[in-house]
Order: sequence, then C-alpha cells, then structure tokens
Amino acid sequence: MLYRQKDALRYIVGINGTNNKHPLTLDLKKWGKGFSRFRLISEGKDALMGFDVNTYDINSAWSYTIAPKGGFVIQFIR
Repeated sequence: MLYRQKDALRYIVGINGTNNKHPLTLDLKKWGKGFSRFRLISEGKDALMGFDVNTYDINSAWSYTIAPKGGFVIQFIR
C-alpha cells in the first residue's frame, strides 16, 4: 500500500502481486481527515480491459478484497 498527499490531493494505492485474493481493512477516517467521501478505482469485470469507478462515504472500517494480481486506487474527495 502507498499513500501520497500533495496540497489538497490525497491518494492510497494498493497492489496485490500474488495469485491469491488479499483481504484488506483500512481506517479511512485516519487517512482522509477533512474529507467526507472517497472514489475507488478498481478492476472491472474484465480485469485486463476495464475498471470500475465508484464513490462512497468515508467510514472508519473500510474492507476490500484485492483480486489476484490486481489493485486499487483511492482518491479522497470533499
């Protein structure tokens, strides 16, 4: 997992380099102080050719399962 912040932009990126699913739980309130929502960019139905973009409210216990050889990007938004 990688966290980056520049001015008003904040991101978390996660990559799974294994052949197995990887469950993950993050406290997004900790990482996204001052933000109320986040945008999740992840693999789509065809992991090689598509991606999904969804927006959610920030909660303290966000859980996600990273696909084998997959990843995600979280962009915090106000």
